[in-house]
Amino acid sequence: MNEQDIDKALETIQAVVKRYKEDVSRPGKYQGEKPYVVYFNERDWEADIISDDTDGESIRVWEIVPEDVLVFPELAGKKEMYIHVSPDGFVSQTNEAQYAAFEKMLEERHEACRCGENMDMTRTELSIGRREGKELVGRMFQCPNGHLTWWGEESQ
Repeated sequence: MNEQDIDKALETIQAVVKRYKEDVSRPGKYQGEKPYVVYFNERDWEADIISDDTDGESIRVWEIVPEDVLVFPELAGKKEMYIHVSPDGFVSQTNEAQYAAFEKMLEERHEACRCGENMDMTRTELSIGRREGKELVGRMFQCPNGHLTWWGEESQ
């Protein structure tokens, strides 16, 4: 790379960071967050995501790579970025402990049937279907007593 290419790359990075700073400085889903929260949230997630299909809440995880640190030097020494998306669409940085707590809550909620038995998560009864003109997106599970429980959402 010659000096002109380096200068052009730096200008591009500065313009992107400026936009992210504007995004977090005004009211909206990123208000008050660090600019790198916008940067990560706009990327496809790489490492992992857990999501509550009933309300859309999720926590996404990205591995922090050297290119990320070039754009945001404050990320130096960090290995992963955890981003929480609330049911109302607000985006914020979180951490590994909150990720683990959210994952545990989802696992516990999805294991117990109304009769107290654990659901058989390996037996999928329905993956996609229609009911009264609505498309069902999710899965239906059956407990050992035969109860069916739906986890998912309906869309028009």
